[in-house]
Amino acid sequence: TGPVITLNGDELVTHEAGGSYKDGGASATDVVDGAVSVQTSGDVNQNKPGSYTLVYSAVDSLGNVSVKKVRTVKVQDTTGPVIALKGEVLVTHEAGSSYTDAGASAVDVVDGDLSGDVDVVSTVDESKPGIYTVSYGVSDAAGNKAREVVRKVTVEDTTGPVITLKGEALVTHEAGSSYTDSGASAVDMVDGDLSGEVDVVSTVDESKPGSYTVSYGVSDAVGNKIALIRKVRVVDTTPPVINLKGEVLVTHEAGSSYKDGGASATDVVDGDLSGELDVVSTVNMGKPGVYTVSYGVSDAVGNKARAVVRKVSVVDTTGPVVTLNGDEAVTHEAGGSYKDGGASATDVVDGAVSVQTSGD
Repeated sequence: TGPVITLNGDELVTHEAGGSYKDGGASATDVVDGAVSVQTSGDVNQNKPGSYTLVYSAVDSLGNVSVKKVRTVKVQDTTGPVIALKGEVLVTHEAGSSYTDAGASAVDVVDGDLSGDVDVVSTVDESKPGIYTVSYGVSDAAGNKAREVVRKVTVEDTTGPVITLKGEALVTHEAGSSYTDSGASAVDMVDGDLSGEVDVVSTVDESKPGSYTVSYGVSDAVGNKIALIRKVRVVDTTPPVINLKGEVLVTHEAGSSYKDGGASATDVVDGDLSGELDVVSTVNMGKPGVYTVSYGVSDAVGNKARAVVRKVSVVDTTGPVVTLNGDEAVTHEAGGSYKDGGASATDVVDGAVSVQTSGD
């Protein structure tokens, strides 16, 4: 009679793949030899689902063989893969910039690395502030699904718009002329073109030389503000303009009092400068000749007007005035000596001149 084998544990064992399998073994007893050793044949691949057989036998000292006992080990895969996030579970992302997810890895106890099979579902809208999710899922070859892993992505807008000046940042403008600003454009990474929302504040006084600013400001939909300044330098390099009153060429009778027609002067900044005119006259009203009356003026910053000159021709077209010495009608007794009283002559230019007498 051979030994009798008794299994330790059940004849049918279910084992989860990937876990370490430890067999319960068996014991053998012989009526003569008592407890004898048990030989086990067969093996179990604990990482591969399938049905495996372990056979237990024993032989006593006389060579009697026991009846074999068999244990069936069913290795099964009911455990899903495990997904591990790369990077943080909570991510903050700046709106308007490209979002690149860090991804995730996946490992299964049976199938090994399944990272390349991970399904990624992202709701992230990188152009719009909000809270979004990136979900990761995967199944193993046996159809076991991994527990879904979710990353939360908060898209926020902390970046203000960008203002771009049209034209130069430093502008020189001539005082007295109308100033028209070139303006500016504004673009936000989230809200797009905000050029129409730009607030413009100008301190420019186009009538007065000085340094001024034109400020541009704009806010995006979430209140991020940005400002930019253009400097405007108002300068006065334009001289006043002098306008003659009366003719440029004047003819004046010598000997009479000369009164000039004058001139007016206007400056784009200082206004009426007629009262500031410097007048230089060379006119000699008592002597025929060509003379000048010159007009000059400067504005408050020293710009000199182009001088304006009037030409005055003093002419003598009036003859001397003869004055009789004595009466125009004289009675003389014939036979007596006649002595004429004569006459004197005066000219407005030449003064006393000689008198020619004709008749006898």
